[in-house]
Amino acid sequence: MPGSRQRRHFQQIDDFMRGMVIGLRRADWSLRQIAANTHMDTSMVHRLWRTWLEQGNVGRRRDAGAARVTSARLDRRIRRQAVAVPQVTCTAILQPVQDTLDVPVSTRTISRQLIERGLHSWHSLRRLPLTTQHRRQRLEWCRTGAMWMTEWRNVVFSVETRFGLSSDSHRIRVSRRRGDRYNLAVTVERPTARQRGIMVWGAIAYDSRSPLVPIQSTMTAQRYLDNVLRPVAIRGSGLRGLHGLHGSGRHGPSSSVHSSGNVIYCIL
Repeated sequence: MPGSRQRRHFQQIDDFMRGMVIGLRRADWSLRQIAANTHMDTSMVHRLWRTWLEQGNVGRRRDAGAARVTSARLDRRIRRQAVAVPQVTCTAILQPVQDTLDVPVSTRTISRQLIERGLHSWHSLRRLPLTTQHRRQRLEWCRTGAMWMTEWRNVVFSVETRFGLSSDSHRIRVSRRRGDRYNLAVTVERPTARQRGIMVWGAIAYDSRSPLVPIQSTMTAQRYLDNVLRPVAIRGSGLRGLHGLHGSGRHGPSSSVHSSGNVIYCIL
């Protein structure tokens, strides 16, 4: 079955379309004409018309649905577990809940309970482990350039990023409400220790960008000068005399690599 036809097959018909089918049929339209005009199957049009002739009504019946197996007290308990430990899974919540009930409960039931209370499952935000000093320095830098206009043409943003080759997928899910993405309780710190991978340096300016430079070992001030600044940033791109390279990568704007005396002298 084609995709569009399959979606129409499972799509619910609203009361307006049901009334349109009956009205067109009473206006002596054929079943094929109605089906082509409303994008329905001919069998569906025939079924609606037959229901109208037999019952005089084509409204959709409201299903009662399955009975709720969890009490209000148990629902609050499920919510408290997800709020206390956002990383907890529905399977872990289900185990103590199942012991208190006589009927089987699935993880989908737990997930629906959390969604009803606004606790959706999201991938946790990965953040850098910044100290108070790092946050203060970044805030001061942002405030300094808040009113800049043409000055941004003289600023270059650089970043050195390590692409990890470890098996950790970092796909940790948390239960949180909308708008709580940056809440520290539901975020995960990015690892900053040495791991298997390759480090790449790059920079962008107002109307240009640098080539990617692979760093074979740990980034030091001397390697930053020999492999990045002298051959690429200054000689290749003509960045001497600018306001400076703003590092926004793993080391941060206040790292010893970017703030060493040789690096600052080379940039200025």
